[in-house]
Amino acid sequence: MFGSAAGGGFGADLGAIYTRSIDIGTESHKISGSLSITDIGSIKYTNTNFTANISGSGYLTGTGLSNNDKTYDSLKKYATQQGFKVDTGRGTTKMHMPTAFIIGGDYQVYKRIYVNALFIANLVNRQIYGNTVYNQLTITPRYDSHVFTAGLPITYSALSKSLKMGLGLRLGGFFMGSDDMLALMSNNQYGFNFYFGACVPIAKKEHKMDAGPASDQM
Repeated sequence: MFGSAAGGGFGADLGAIYTRSIDIGTESHKISGSLSITDIGSIKYTNTNFTANISGSGYLTGTGLSNNDKTYDSLKKYATQQGFKVDTGRGTTKMHMPTAFIIGGDYQVYKRIYVNALFIANLVNRQIYGNTVYNQLTITPRYDSHVFTAGLPITYSALSKSLKMGLGLRLGGFFMGSDDMLALMSNNQYGFNFYFGACVPIAKKEHKMDAGPASDQM
């Protein structure tokens, strides 16, 4: 953020989530939505290489240049001693971060059956130097309980113009999966990934409900 010899910049994410329960007939369903803008900002890199312009009249040798070209100071000292003037320039490169707009929604279809929708849209002009993401839409039906979760993410990518189908599993605090299991069954897929991990709560406390006045208890 405060810069260095190589450069500096900043990045930020902004987002909001809204969750509520709605009553449909005799059943109550959970619904949530989210909006965010990710990777806002840019990084300005300072080129580590410099260009030296030598002007004037004097006498330089190949051996003298090769012995003194390791640093700018040594090159300038040698050229000045030989009667030349040395100017140098160092450029900078500004690289924009892959800023994206993300909108998502999650809906409880029936009891432990949910469906999640996620859309990622690029916000960066691809003509500007930097990184960008490609638009994609993911629909994920899932079974979700306190102990076990199974999800089936189906993604359409604007980059490959194709569908990917993955699988995600969670048992307690352990989870594993892949976002494209079709690579195991199709010759048209060119990539495969796999992830796994664990969540270990430390010093987690359960919230206790207030029993209220003794007269309200049965």
